[in-house]
Amino acid sequence: MGRPHGRAGRAALDEQAWVSPGDPGVALILAIELGGKVVGDCQLTVTSVGDRQAEVGFRLNPRFAGRGLATRAVAAVLGFGYVQLGLHRVEAVMDVRNERSWRLMERVGMRREGRIIHGSFVRGEWVDDYLYAMLDFEWNQRHPGLVEGGAL
Repeated sequence: MGRPHGRAGRAALDEQAWVSPGDPGVALILAIELGGKVVGDCQLTVTSVGDRQAEVGFRLNPRFAGRGLATRAVAAVLGFGYVQLGLHRVEAVMDVRNERSWRLMERVGMRREGRIIHGSFVRGEWVDDYLYAMLDFEWNQRHPGLVEGGAL
């Protein structure tokens, strides 16, 4: 999880003003704030409108880890995706060495579907990634009180 970069992070958030929810290929960004400061972000990117699929990711300044901020942010964007956008499947890919990240995916109900050998090239070396996913009916089982919303 990289640290959000002051002006660059704020510029990325400002660019979202023209984005419509569910626009394919454009990340919708939820800022993670604490004490009035942005300490991270969570992104939801629709990868296929026709197949109702998206990818979720997040970044959090390590100084603010362990407070549940990223878990709540990921759960919020998943809820938005399933309830408001009518998504069917959301995926997440992460470095197998980043146990905190893949444990977070498991806490929000995503299941590990596999290991991608040499899925990323990080700081001069190939690393493996885990693939996590969740389907709409799995989300609905975990959150039965939410009403299904719109569709893409």
